[in-house]
Amino acid sequence: MPEWKANVINRFDSAADNYARYSDVQQEVAAILMSHLPDKVPVNILEVGCGDGFLTSLLTARFPHSAITAIDTSPAMLKKAREKLTGRGVDFQIMDGEALSLNGPYDLIISSMTAQWFGDIQAAYGHWKSLLTAGGFILSARPGPESFTEWRMALNQCGYANGLIPFQDGGPVIDERLIKYPYAGTMSFLKAMKKTGALTARVGYTPLSAGALRRACAVCDDMAGGVISWQIIVEKIEVADSALS
Repeated sequence: MPEWKANVINRFDSAADNYARYSDVQQEVAAILMSHLPDKVPVNILEVGCGDGFLTSLLTARFPHSAITAIDTSPAMLKKAREKLTGRGVDFQIMDGEALSLNGPYDLIISSMTAQWFGDIQAAYGHWKSLLTAGGFILSARPGPESFTEWRMALNQCGYANGLIPFQDGGPVIDERLIKYPYAGTMSFLKAMKKTGALTARVGYTPLSAGALRRACAVCDDMAGGVISWQIIVEKIEVADSALS
């Protein structure tokens, strides 16, 4: 496993106990994903990157008779999800969404705020598609390229590079939302990112010194007053009823 991905997993493991408290945006994104589900009940569902089980709980409530498999790379997050959903019949497995060892087939593969951590999103989606039934589809929500504009601008104004992971193209976008979340300040935004495990920087990034970080936060606070924008995109990939390609 690449060192960078191992770091991502370790950060999510460390964040498991605090995730629910700091994941307001992630919970809003899960609700957005749910709004795109059709009335037709899927027989088999695969959730990629279930985290602490928030979206999983919504899926079990919406589709109580569907077979749901939920995977995540973080053992600590999976433990939280299992505890939350004891008795719901969900099959939880430790597994990387980029290296699925599952046969399917699935009527629905759903993923919330996970694909941005993949090395090759299009390759992952391509493999997921091969596991779909005829008429099945993928729904994936993740941050878009315009996320965290205020923080990017503040860093640029200070002459600092940012450590945000680069945006990759994925599948057809069916929804785009701009969530302007009012944090108590920029440092609170960074704290929330850390407490949800989402503060792993891109490969090759050198972290800011404490002084530089305080300066950038002060500039961002002056510019935006603690409001940070999340651009959320929802992608949908479908398999036609008549064929699996």
